[in-house]
Amino acid sequence: MLRALLLLCLALASFGAGAEVRISPIFGTKPATVNTAVEGGKAVQFPLGKFNPGDVLRVQVDVTDAANRNISAWILDAANYQAMQAGQNFQGVGRAKATTPTELPFNVKDAGSYYLLLDNRYALVGSKNVRIQTQTFRRLDPGKGNVLYSRLLNGYQMLRQQFDFPDFDIEVKPCGMVNALSTRANGDITLCSEMLDASEDKPGLFTGILLHEIGHSLLNLWGLPGSANEDTADEFAAQYILRMSNGPDLLKEYAAFFAGFDPYLEARNIIQNGDTYSLGIQRARNLTAMAANQADLIRRWNRLLYPHLTTAYLRNIVAGKAQREDRTLAAEELKRRGL
Repeated sequence: MLRALLLLCLALASFGAGAEVRISPIFGTKPATVNTAVEGGKAVQFPLGKFNPGDVLRVQVDVTDAANRNISAWILDAANYQAMQAGQNFQGVGRAKATTPTELPFNVKDAGSYYLLLDNRYALVGSKNVRIQTQTFRRLDPGKGNVLYSRLLNGYQMLRQQFDFPDFDIEVKPCGMVNALSTRANGDITLCSEMLDASEDKPGLFTGILLHEIGHSLLNLWGLPGSANEDTADEFAAQYILRMSNGPDLLKEYAAFFAGFDPYLEARNIIQNGDTYSLGIQRARNLTAMAANQADLIRRWNRLLYPHLTTAYLRNIVAGKAQREDRTLAAEELKRRGL
Protein backbone atom coordinates (compact mmCIF):
# COMPACT_ATOMS: atom_id res chain seq x y z
CA MET A 1 0.00 0.00 0.00
CA LEU A 2 1.30 3.43 -0.94
CA ARG A 3 4.51 1.96 -2.39
CA ALA A 4 4.29 4.36 -5.32
CA LEU A 5 3.70 7.22 -2.91
CA LEU A 6 7.06 6.54 -1.34
CA LEU A 7 8.69 7.76 -4.54
CA LEU A 8 7.24 11.21 -3.99
CA CYS A 9 9.40 14.21 -4.41
CA LEU A 10 8.02 17.67 -4.54
CA ALA A 11 6.66 19.61 -7.40
CA LEU A 12 4.38 22.21 -8.81
CA ALA A 13 1.09 20.51 -9.44
CA SER A 14 -2.67 20.87 -9.37
CA PHE A 15 -4.98 17.98 -8.56
CA GLY A 16 -8.32 19.42 -9.58
CA ALA A 17 -10.58 21.81 -7.80
CA GLY A 18 -9.91 20.51 -4.29
CA ALA A 19 -6.14 20.17 -4.00
CA GLU A 20 -3.13 22.13 -5.08
CA VAL A 21 0.63 22.07 -4.70
CA ARG A 22 2.59 25.30 -4.67
CA ILE A 23 6.32 25.28 -5.11
CA SER A 24 8.57 28.26 -4.59
CA PRO A 25 10.93 29.10 -7.47
CA ILE A 26 13.61 29.62 -4.79
CA PHE A 27 15.32 26.56 -3.30
CA GLY A 28 16.93 26.92 0.12
CA THR A 29 19.84 24.64 1.01
CA LYS A 30 20.40 23.03 4.39
CA PRO A 31 22.03 25.56 6.77
CA ALA A 32 25.67 24.74 7.55
CA THR A 33 27.39 25.63 10.83
CA VAL A 34 31.12 26.08 11.45
CA ASN A 35 32.80 26.98 14.74
CA THR A 36 36.19 28.64 14.80
CA ALA A 37 38.45 30.77 16.97
CA VAL A 38 39.88 34.09 15.80
CA GLU A 39 42.87 35.27 17.78
CA GLY A 40 43.50 38.92 18.57
CA GLY A 41 45.54 40.63 15.87
CA LYS A 42 44.60 38.02 13.26
CA ALA A 43 42.00 37.25 10.60
CA VAL A 44 40.61 33.98 9.20
CA GLN A 45 38.94 33.22 5.89
CA PHE A 46 36.44 30.60 4.74
CA PRO A 47 35.42 29.67 1.19
CA LEU A 48 31.65 29.98 0.79
CA GLY A 49 31.52 28.29 -2.62
CA LYS A 50 30.71 29.13 -6.22
CA PHE A 51 27.52 31.00 -7.02
CA ASN A 52 25.56 32.36 -9.96
CA PRO A 53 23.78 35.68 -10.51
CA GLY A 54 20.49 35.74 -8.63
CA ASP A 55 21.69 33.46 -5.83
CA VAL A 56 21.30 34.81 -2.29
CA LEU A 57 23.73 34.05 0.53
CA ARG A 58 22.72 34.37 4.14
CA VAL A 59 25.63 34.37 6.58
CA GLN A 60 25.09 34.72 10.32
CA VAL A 61 28.08 35.43 12.53
CA ASP A 62 27.99 35.12 16.32
CA VAL A 63 30.84 35.62 18.82
CA THR A 64 29.74 33.13 21.46
CA ASP A 65 31.88 33.49 24.56
CA ALA A 66 33.83 36.73 24.56
CA ALA A 67 32.98 39.63 26.85
CA ASN A 68 33.26 41.91 23.83
CA ARG A 69 31.01 40.18 21.28
CA ASN A 70 32.06 42.06 18.16
CA ILE A 71 34.09 41.20 15.09
CA SER A 72 34.57 42.53 11.58
CA ALA A 73 32.92 40.29 8.97
CA TRP A 74 33.04 40.66 5.20
CA ILE A 75 31.89 38.69 2.16
CA LEU A 76 34.47 38.98 -0.65
CA ASP A 77 34.46 38.01 -4.30
CA ALA A 78 37.51 36.25 -5.75
CA ALA A 79 39.27 39.43 -6.88
CA ASN A 80 38.95 41.16 -3.51
CA TYR A 81 39.88 37.96 -1.71
CA GLN A 82 43.12 37.82 -3.70
CA ALA A 83 43.76 41.48 -2.96
CA MET A 84 43.26 40.86 0.75
CA GLN A 85 45.62 37.87 0.61
CA ALA A 86 48.25 40.08 -1.05
CA GLY A 87 47.91 42.74 1.66
CA GLN A 88 46.26 45.22 -0.70
CA ASN A 89 43.12 47.28 -0.25
CA PHE A 90 39.94 45.33 -0.78
CA GLN A 91 36.19 45.87 -0.77
CA GLY A 92 33.46 43.57 0.50
CA VAL A 93 29.92 43.43 1.83
CA GLY A 94 29.81 43.38 5.59
CA ARG A 95 30.39 45.35 8.77
CA ALA A 96 33.43 46.54 10.73
CA LYS A 97 33.41 45.70 14.47
CA ALA A 98 29.88 44.34 14.14
CA THR A 99 28.09 43.51 17.38
CA THR A 100 26.98 39.90 17.08
CA PRO A 101 24.88 38.02 16.35
CA THR A 102 24.79 39.76 13.00
CA GLU A 103 23.49 38.62 9.63
CA LEU A 104 25.09 39.35 6.26
CA PRO A 105 22.56 38.90 3.44
CA PHE A 106 24.30 38.97 0.07
CA ASN A 107 22.75 39.06 -3.40
CA VAL A 108 25.09 37.56 -5.98
CA LYS A 109 25.46 39.71 -9.10
CA ASP A 110 28.45 38.05 -10.76
CA ALA A 111 29.19 34.36 -11.15
CA GLY A 112 32.24 33.15 -9.26
CA SER A 113 33.71 32.08 -5.94
CA TYR A 114 33.02 33.96 -2.73
CA TYR A 115 34.68 34.00 0.69
CA LEU A 116 33.95 35.04 4.27
CA LEU A 117 36.57 37.10 6.10
CA LEU A 118 36.49 37.32 9.90
CA ASP A 119 38.85 40.08 11.01
CA ASN A 120 39.96 40.49 14.62
CA ARG A 121 43.11 42.46 13.87
CA TYR A 122 41.82 45.52 15.69
CA ALA A 123 41.98 43.53 18.98
CA LEU A 124 45.59 43.16 20.10
CA VAL A 125 44.97 40.32 22.58
CA GLY A 126 42.34 37.72 23.29
CA SER A 127 40.71 35.02 21.20
CA LYS A 128 37.07 35.02 20.11
CA ASN A 129 35.08 31.85 19.52
CA VAL A 130 32.81 32.41 16.55
CA ARG A 131 29.87 30.39 15.23
CA ILE A 132 29.17 30.84 11.52
CA GLN A 133 25.94 29.67 9.90
CA THR A 134 25.59 29.84 6.14
CA GLN A 135 22.68 29.15 3.82
CA THR A 136 22.15 29.57 0.09
CA PHE A 137 18.95 30.33 -1.82
CA ARG A 138 19.01 29.50 -5.53
CA ARG A 139 16.59 29.45 -8.44
CA LEU A 140 15.03 26.02 -8.90
CA ASP A 141 16.27 24.36 -12.08
CA PRO A 142 13.30 24.04 -14.51
CA GLY A 143 14.30 20.49 -15.44
CA LYS A 144 14.26 19.38 -11.82
CA GLY A 145 10.96 21.15 -11.36
CA ASN A 146 9.43 19.11 -14.18
CA VAL A 147 10.66 15.86 -12.64
CA LEU A 148 9.28 16.83 -9.27
CA TYR A 149 5.98 17.76 -10.87
CA SER A 150 5.53 14.31 -12.38
CA ARG A 151 6.46 12.47 -9.21
CA LEU A 152 4.20 14.43 -6.94
CA LEU A 153 1.29 14.27 -9.37
CA ASN A 154 1.58 10.48 -9.68
CA GLY A 155 1.99 10.07 -5.93
CA TYR A 156 -1.05 12.10 -5.01
CA GLN A 157 -3.18 10.30 -7.58
CA MET A 158 -2.06 6.98 -6.10
CA LEU A 159 -3.01 8.22 -2.65
CA ARG A 160 -6.43 9.19 -3.99
CA GLN A 161 -6.93 5.74 -5.52
CA GLN A 162 -6.20 4.07 -2.21
CA PHE A 163 -7.90 6.28 0.37
CA ASP A 164 -11.00 8.38 0.84
CA PHE A 165 -10.03 11.72 2.42
CA PRO A 166 -10.70 15.45 2.06
CA ASP A 167 -8.17 17.07 -0.27
CA PHE A 168 -5.19 18.87 1.22
CA ASP A 169 -2.58 21.16 -0.32
CA ILE A 170 1.19 20.72 -0.39
CA GLU A 171 3.56 23.69 -0.40
CA VAL A 172 7.29 23.51 -1.01
CA LYS A 173 9.29 26.54 0.08
CA PRO A 174 12.43 27.65 1.93
CA CYS A 175 11.86 27.75 5.69
CA GLY A 176 15.33 28.63 7.00
CA MET A 177 15.61 25.19 8.63
CA VAL A 178 15.34 21.48 7.88
CA ASN A 179 11.67 20.87 8.60
CA ALA A 180 8.28 19.73 7.38
CA LEU A 181 4.86 20.20 8.95
CA SER A 182 1.17 19.39 8.68
CA THR A 183 -1.38 22.12 9.41
CA ARG A 184 -3.98 20.88 11.88
CA ALA A 185 -6.77 23.14 10.59
CA ASN A 186 -6.92 21.61 7.10
CA GLY A 187 -4.23 18.96 6.73
CA ASP A 188 -2.09 21.06 4.37
CA ILE A 189 1.55 19.98 4.28
CA THR A 190 4.59 22.26 4.07
CA LEU A 191 7.81 20.64 2.90
CA CYS A 192 10.85 22.83 3.37
CA SER A 193 13.34 22.81 0.53
CA GLU A 194 16.07 22.62 3.18
CA MET A 195 14.65 19.19 4.08
CA LEU A 196 14.98 18.11 0.46
CA ASP A 197 18.59 19.26 0.47
CA ALA A 198 19.31 17.39 3.72
CA SER A 199 17.68 14.19 2.44
CA GLU A 200 19.30 14.23 -1.01
CA ASP A 201 20.69 10.74 -1.70
CA LYS A 202 18.93 9.53 1.48
CA PRO A 203 15.66 7.99 0.28
CA GLY A 204 14.87 6.53 3.70
CA LEU A 205 15.09 9.92 5.38
CA PHE A 206 12.97 11.64 2.76
CA THR A 207 10.39 8.86 2.70
CA GLY A 208 10.11 8.81 6.48
CA ILE A 209 9.71 12.57 6.84
CA LEU A 210 7.14 12.78 4.07
CA LEU A 211 5.05 9.86 5.36
CA HIS A 212 5.28 11.24 8.89
CA GLU A 213 3.54 14.42 7.71
CA ILE A 214 1.02 12.49 5.59
CA GLY A 215 0.22 10.48 8.71
CA HIS A 216 -0.52 13.67 10.64
CA SER A 217 -2.75 14.94 7.83
CA LEU A 218 -4.76 11.80 7.16
CA LEU A 219 -5.39 10.96 10.81
CA ASN A 220 -6.43 14.56 11.37
CA LEU A 221 -8.75 14.68 8.35
CA TRP A 222 -10.36 11.40 9.40
CA GLY A 223 -10.96 12.78 12.90
CA LEU A 224 -8.95 10.02 14.59
CA PRO A 225 -7.21 10.35 17.97
CA GLY A 226 -3.45 10.68 17.97
CA SER A 227 -3.28 12.83 14.84
CA ALA A 228 -1.08 15.40 16.61
CA ASN A 229 1.11 12.83 18.35
CA GLU A 230 4.61 12.69 16.88
CA ASP A 231 5.23 9.08 17.89
CA THR A 232 1.95 8.03 16.26
CA ALA A 233 3.00 9.78 13.03
CA ASP A 234 6.31 7.90 13.19
CA GLU A 235 4.37 4.64 13.52
CA PHE A 236 2.28 5.56 10.49
CA ALA A 237 5.43 6.22 8.48
CA ALA A 238 7.15 3.05 9.70
CA GLN A 239 4.31 0.66 8.91
CA TYR A 240 4.15 1.94 5.34
CA ILE A 241 7.88 1.83 4.84
CA LEU A 242 7.98 -1.75 6.11
CA ARG A 243 5.50 -2.84 3.41
CA MET A 244 8.20 -2.19 0.81
CA SER A 245 10.71 -4.80 -0.33
CA ASN A 246 13.57 -2.55 0.84
CA GLY A 247 11.60 -1.22 3.80
CA PRO A 248 14.00 -2.32 6.57
CA ASP A 249 16.88 -0.47 4.92
CA LEU A 250 14.80 2.67 4.39
CA LEU A 251 13.56 2.62 7.97
CA LYS A 252 17.11 2.12 9.25
CA GLU A 253 18.19 5.28 7.40
CA TYR A 254 15.22 7.21 8.81
CA ALA A 255 16.07 6.06 12.36
CA ALA A 256 19.76 6.95 11.92
CA PHE A 257 18.81 10.57 11.29
CA PHE A 258 17.30 10.87 14.79
CA ALA A 259 20.06 8.86 16.45
CA GLY A 260 22.47 11.67 15.55
CA PHE A 261 20.59 14.32 17.56
CA ASP A 262 22.10 15.80 20.75
CA PRO A 263 19.75 14.62 23.55
CA TYR A 264 20.94 17.29 25.98
CA LEU A 265 20.11 20.13 23.59
CA GLU A 266 16.77 18.46 22.85
CA ALA A 267 15.96 18.11 26.55
CA ARG A 268 16.77 21.78 27.13
CA ASN A 269 14.46 22.74 24.27
CA ILE A 270 11.66 20.58 25.71
CA ILE A 271 12.05 22.21 29.12
CA GLN A 272 12.25 25.75 27.75
CA ASN A 273 9.81 25.60 24.83
CA GLY A 274 7.61 22.57 25.44
CA ASP A 275 8.59 20.66 22.29
CA THR A 276 6.17 17.76 21.69
CA TYR A 277 8.75 15.48 20.01
CA SER A 278 10.36 12.59 21.85
CA LEU A 279 14.14 12.72 22.12
CA GLY A 280 15.84 11.71 18.90
CA ILE A 281 17.50 8.71 20.53
CA GLN A 282 14.06 7.54 21.70
CA ARG A 283 12.59 7.94 18.23
CA ALA A 284 15.47 5.97 16.74
CA ARG A 285 14.99 3.16 19.25
CA ASN A 286 11.24 3.11 18.70
CA LEU A 287 11.66 2.86 14.93
CA THR A 288 14.19 0.05 15.34
CA ALA A 289 11.74 -1.82 17.58
CA MET A 290 8.98 -1.38 14.98
CA ALA A 291 11.19 -2.99 12.36
CA ALA A 292 11.77 -5.94 14.67
CA ASN A 293 8.01 -6.38 15.19
CA GLN A 294 6.73 -5.34 11.79
CA ALA A 295 4.06 -8.04 11.41
CA ASP A 296 2.30 -6.92 14.59
CA LEU A 297 2.74 -3.26 13.68
CA ILE A 298 1.16 -3.67 10.23
CA ARG A 299 -1.66 -5.83 11.59
CA ARG A 300 -2.64 -3.19 14.16
CA TRP A 301 -2.55 -0.39 11.61
CA ASN A 302 -4.60 -2.37 9.10
CA ARG A 303 -7.46 -2.36 11.58
CA LEU A 304 -7.26 1.43 11.71
CA LEU A 305 -6.70 2.12 8.01
CA TYR A 306 -8.90 -0.36 6.13
CA PRO A 307 -12.18 1.47 6.93
CA HIS A 308 -10.70 4.46 5.03
CA LEU A 309 -9.60 2.55 1.93
CA THR A 310 -11.53 3.06 -1.27
CA THR A 311 -13.86 0.24 -2.31
CA ALA A 312 -11.84 -0.28 -5.48
CA TYR A 313 -8.63 -0.73 -3.52
CA LEU A 314 -10.25 -3.14 -1.08
CA ARG A 315 -11.39 -5.23 -4.03
CA ASN A 316 -7.82 -5.21 -5.36
CA ILE A 317 -6.62 -6.59 -2.03
CA VAL A 318 -9.25 -9.36 -2.05
CA ALA A 319 -8.27 -10.22 -5.62
CA GLY A 320 -4.64 -10.53 -4.55
CA LYS A 321 -3.49 -7.53 -6.59
CA ALA A 322 -1.95 -5.70 -3.63
CA GLN A 323 1.01 -7.37 -1.97
CA ARG A 324 1.44 -7.74 1.80
CA GLU A 325 -2.18 -6.86 2.53
CA ASP A 326 -4.81 -8.68 4.61
CA ARG A 327 -7.33 -10.23 2.19
CA THR A 328 -9.58 -11.49 5.01
CA LEU A 329 -9.77 -8.08 6.66
CA ALA A 330 -10.44 -6.42 3.31
CA ALA A 331 -13.30 -8.85 2.63
CA GLU A 332 -14.75 -8.09 6.06
CA GLU A 333 -14.67 -4.36 5.34
CA LEU A 334 -16.42 -4.86 1.99
CA LYS A 335 -19.07 -6.94 3.74
CA ARG A 336 -19.55 -4.20 6.33
CA ARG A 337 -20.19 -1.82 3.44
CA GLY A 338 -22.81 -4.20 2.09
CA LEU A 339 -20.70 -5.14 -0.94
